[in-house]
Amino acid sequence: TDYENYALVYSCTTIIWLFHLDHVWILGRNPNLPP
Repeated sequence: TDYENYALVYSCTTIIWLFHLDHVWILGRNPNLPP
């Protein structure tokens, strides 16, 4: 995170000890993020 334009959010969850889910979000102030 640069605290000006972008934020990175990460989350992980285990469901019933069988499934592991990872989620990642890239959030930006501008809807069109450069590559």
